[in-house]
Amino acid sequence: MSRLRAAIFDLDGVVRHFDRAGAARIAQRHGVTLHDMLAAAFEDGALHALITGKVRRGEWVEAVGRKVGSPAAVREWLSDIGTVDPAVMDLVHALRRRGVLVGILTNGTDTIDRELRHLGIHADFDRVVSTWHVGYAKPHRNAYLAACSALGVRLEEAFFTDDREVNVLAASELGMTAHPFVDAEHLEHALVRAFRR
Repeated sequence: MSRLRAAIFDLDGVVRHFDRAGAARIAQRHGVTLHDMLAAAFEDGALHALITGKVRRGEWVEAVGRKVGSPAAVREWLSDIGTVDPAVMDLVHALRRRGVLVGILTNGTDTIDRELRHLGIHADFDRVVSTWHVGYAKPHRNAYLAACSALGVRLEEAFFTDDREVNVLAASELGMTAHPFVDAEHLEHALVRAFRR
């Protein structure tokens, strides 16, 4: 087995999290439901077009707003860039101190770099790969290949964590050391086991 040289983190649901209760309050204030906003935003076809670079985030936001019938509600909701998980970032910093390359692979948009800079964590990662630029979204193999290529490592030299089981399974099938994200404590144990080899 190849020695691990890199750790690749999913962004949403791992490095950063969103306030669902706050989103529900926004929806209520505008007279719509969170269920309807979520359904419109994450409808498969529209979302896939967004995260594979076929539309820009601003265009997607406006389309979701029209579908819900409240562009103002959707703009307010999707202006939230989330909050960083400090315990996960402690793990990122510990890995980098050990000389491990650390990256992000996100089914993201054209605004990810700007969002990470606003959150103050862009410089904490060696590479940030948004599938918007790749043209393929997780769990497609090309997304993982792009992240590993950006870090200059082979698939079998990378650890990967994601909160979606389908993405973890795809990474594992490609030969990556993959771990389903539950919380920072479980992730820390997985990293210790993986990088002890």
